[in-house]
Amino acid sequence: MTTIINVNEFSVFRLLVLCSLGRAPYVLAVNPFFPLLAAPLEKLTGRLISAGRARWIVDYIPEQNALWEYPLRTLLYDVFGVTEGWHNRYFGLGHAEALTPAYGYAFKLLTCSHMKPMHFHVLLLGAALEKSGAKGLLVYGLMPEFVELFEAYWKRPLPQSCKTVRLPNKILNFLMMMPLLVYSVLWTLVRTRVRVKLEKFFFAADYLEDP
Repeated sequence: MTTIINVNEFSVFRLLVLCSLGRAPYVLAVNPFFPLLAAPLEKLTGRLISAGRARWIVDYIPEQNALWEYPLRTLLYDVFGVTEGWHNRYFGLGHAEALTPAYGYAFKLLTCSHMKPMHFHVLLLGAALEKSGAKGLLVYGLMPEFVELFEAYWKRPLPQSCKTVRLPNKILNFLMMMPLLVYSVLWTLVRTRVRVKLEKFFFAADYLEDP
């Protein structure tokens, strides 16, 4: 069985087990749920690959080496153009714009930044599944939004051999929001001055088009 792993907090243990058994799994990406864990997971994955215990997915699909070496080629496949309707529905952009019109577009930019790296990996996984015919290929650690993006782009469901990490989104969002909220409040309080000393000064400016 060929194994592909999307490395995150939940699939990293499977990665370590397979590497210790000499199975040399393929790594699709390092894509944790909590961004703060990205650096240690990337470092661990890099060491395993350097030691020959794991391999990047491009080693399974060398015909996609041009895409792997130059990820900007992803733009040629117009992944966002094909999936924009799904993207708007999945993230509830219509509701966000109705709720806060001033920040609706900013919210869309935020969600696009989150999904953009996945466009590259959707193409790679699609190529791997086409090569294997989905037979003898196991995929672990896929995020729910990645699975739906994949199905929206390729217009077909992922095979049952591709396993998704299911987590309650509301709880996950809350756990990610609280540290950021506390940090933002503390950062603001530390830099807030209770008293401000007023100073008078003369300011002059020269405008080139003045007569």
